[in-house]
Amino acid sequence: MKKENIRLALLLMSERTKDDTLRRGAIRANFETLGSKFSQRD
Repeated sequence: MKKENIRLALLLMSERTKDDTLRRGAIRANFETLGSKFSQRD
């Protein structure tokens, strides 16, 4: 039972970190596209 709980906790942690990295990557991509738009405008 404890092993199952630990496995579940690790799974949730990995899913949460995966979501965070995806979110950070999306934010970074948005900033890069904004930056390229501003540089094209010059």
